[in-house]
Amino acid sequence: MEKLMAGMAAGIFFIMAPEAKAQQPAFSKDLFLSRVTVDVARNKASRIEGGDFDDKKDRISFRIKMRNGDPNRSFEGLKFELLVFGQSMREKKAFKLFQRVSESFSLQPLQEYVFDSPEIISMWDDTGAIFGEKYKGWYLLVRGPGDEILMSKSVVAFLENTADLSGLKEGGYYDRKLKPVTIVSSSR
Repeated sequence: MEKLMAGMAAGIFFIMAPEAKAQQPAFSKDLFLSRVTVDVARNKASRIEGGDFDDKKDRISFRIKMRNGDPNRSFEGLKFELLVFGQSMREKKAFKLFQRVSESFSLQPLQEYVFDSPEIISMWDDTGAIFGEKYKGWYLLVRGPGDEILMSKSVVAFLENTADLSGLKEGGYYDRKLKPVTIVSSSR
């Protein structure tokens, strides 16, 4: 009887073990950070143009490269969000969310994922007839299969709480604490 009970317990363990393993995450945040390199490069084209000699126009786009350095492991079910901000010339404490881009992707062993963002055009004047928004910076969030944040990266940290970035609306104005701000008129 004892052998039968021991055999039943072992059988139950083997039946339950695959289910328990399926519930565990495919990879950890630490593993992702140690194996994947992320580069965000800005394509910059600024020039003076428009009605007045001091009006400025900035064309902004980015190239994101993520490379899996692990020869054996793939990273499936990933998603990134790129958020690009500008600073209001009328209200210096207000930041406009110019663009929010997101895409799902996977990284196979020793492979690279490349994404080119759509171009943003910002116009501003910070002398005389003050108007518009000037590019301030970007934030990149990489999420795992369970929607957990695996990585957060920025060019310059000008916002205080990056955990709340997912609630922001494109075209909206926010302060450093990500509270909505009302701007009367920020464009010509």
